[in-house]
Amino acid sequence: MQYLLDTNICIYLIKQKPPKVLARFKTLALSDIGISSITVAELEYGVFDTPTALLKLKPWDSHVIGRD
Repeated sequence: MQYLLDTNICIYLIKQKPPKVLARFKTLALSDIGISSITVAELEYGVFDTPTALLKLKPWDSHVIGRD
């Protein structure tokens, strides 16, 4: 793992904004990326504040975090 993503970067990726962050992420192998359990908890907590966030987080969650 080369990169440990924080909550803000994860939110940028979920929203796909700014485009530079998404473009950089697409150049990385999934094995080079990690997310802490704290970041996962913060993202899950944030989903309850924004109903549409759940729809965006679910596919991302299963691919990046490895959960269904």
